[in-house]
Amino acid sequence: MRDIRTLNIRRLAVIIAIQTYLGLTTQAIVQQDDRLTLDWGQNRIRSYGVYSPASATEKKSLIEQEKHAIQEGISYLHRKIRDLHQRRLIQDGVPIERAQESARRASELVSRTTATSRTEVFAHGAIRVHLENSLPRALARHDQPLHPRKTTGKSRFSGLVFNVAKDIKPQAEIRLVDSTGNVLFSFAQMDKEAYESNLMGRWFSQENAEFRAWVGKKSLAINLGRRKNGDFVLRHSKWLEISRDAKPLLERGKVALLYTDTAPQKNTDRPKDGSG
Repeated sequence: MRDIRTLNIRRLAVIIAIQTYLGLTTQAIVQQDDRLTLDWGQNRIRSYGVYSPASATEKKSLIEQEKHAIQEGISYLHRKIRDLHQRRLIQDGVPIERAQESARRASELVSRTTATSRTEVFAHGAIRVHLENSLPRALARHDQPLHPRKTTGKSRFSGLVFNVAKDIKPQAEIRLVDSTGNVLFSFAQMDKEAYESNLMGRWFSQENAEFRAWVGKKSLAINLGRRKNGDFVLRHSKWLEISRDAKPLLERGKVALLYTDTAPQKNTDRPKDGSG
C-alpha cells in the first residue's frame, strides 16, 4: 500500500476486471453505500476512481489515465465522507455547525491520506483505480476534544468481547449504561490516540481467525442488552465486578462487538481464550 503523495504510479498492478476482488473478507461486517465500502472488522474504507476515454482515438498514456482516475476517486471520497460523517453526527443530536466542522476535518483528512491498492483495465478502454483508507479517519468525530490519557490500570485480559444482537447496525461509538441509565463508559473517556486508531472497537459476525487476532488469546466476554435509544446496558453490580479489567480495554478500544443469534436476555461475563 502506497500513499498517493509518494505514489510511483508506474508500479501499479494492472489487473483484469474479472479477477476477484481480494480486499474484502466475508467474516467481518461490511456495509456498501454506492461506491463506498465500510469494513467494520478490518477498520478500513474502500472505494475507487474511474476514467473513461473521451473518444476511441484518445492518446492518453496509462499513467495519465490513472492520475485522472485517482483525482476523480479522491473527489468522490471527499464528498461521500463529508456527507456520511455529518449525517451521522446530526442524527446523534450534534448541532449542525459542529457536525459540519467535524465532517470537513474528516473528509479533508481522508483526502490527504488515501492510498491506492490496484488498477483494473477494461476492454472498452476505461480504467478503475481502487482506493483505501482507515475507517476511523472517516468516522472519528472532531466535535468533542479528547486528550491523551493513561489507562486506569492493567487488565488481566487481552481483549473485551461484547455479544450483541444481529439486528444492531455497526456504529463508530457506543455508550455503556446501567439499568437506570447512568453512563458507565462513553467515547469521551477514551484515549485520543486509541480512539483515532480503533474507534471504540471492531465488529464481527463470527469468531474467526481475524476476530481471535484482534481480541487475543484471553478475552473477557460480556452479553449486552440494548435500550431503545441505542445505549448498551449492563447491570451496575456486574460493572463493579468487571470494570477493573474492562475499563483499560475500553479506553484503548480493544473491543470486539460480536453478533449473536439472539439478543441476550441477561448480562453475563465469562473468561474465554482465543482458540474459540
